[in-house]
Amino acid sequence: MPFLNPGQIVIGVGWFRQLKPRDVIIFEHDGREKIKRVVTVDATSVEVTGDNPSESTDSRHFGRIELTSVRAKVIS
Repeated sequence: MPFLNPGQIVIGVGWFRQLKPRDVIIFEHDGREKIKRVVTVDATSVEVTGDNPSESTDSRHFGRIELTSVRAKVIS
């Protein structure tokens, strides 16, 4: 079941200390902000997936996201 519904407003914080698997993040990719769930994190990048993998475009399609592209961690 998706975490977010279409048109739902989310709150994110940009001062998070660390990311962990299952966190939901906002990141910039191809000039757009996207929201996805964290699968894995290393020192420089993060792998993300959508909550509906059969309909989602995510790291399986565009690879890992640099940590510098992460704008916020969704808190609500």
